[in-house]
Amino acid sequence: DSLTTSNSVAYAEAKKIGIKSAYRDLFLDNKDDEEEIKANILKLANLALANPASIPIGICHPRSKTAKALKEMIPELAKLGVGIKKVSEVVK
Repeated sequence: DSLTTSNSVAYAEAKKIGIKSAYRDLFLDNKDDEEEIKANILKLANLALANPASIPIGICHPRSKTAKALKEMIPELAKLGVGIKKVSEVVK
């Protein structure tokens, strides 16, 4: 569930009927600004580091600045001990 509206019920309804589901913790690119996207990637990494038992989910648009920011942040994330996974790997 992208939680793009505060009235979203997708996650709860999917759980009710037994569909694997999850919801996002952070939207990475509300603004198409590379520095802000990088800052949001770090926020997501810090969520992961603060609670190692959980895997926070970030979602984004298929934009060139987003792809560039993600690619550039991979080495920094690795230094922090954080990686990127497909949503399909973490949805329960």
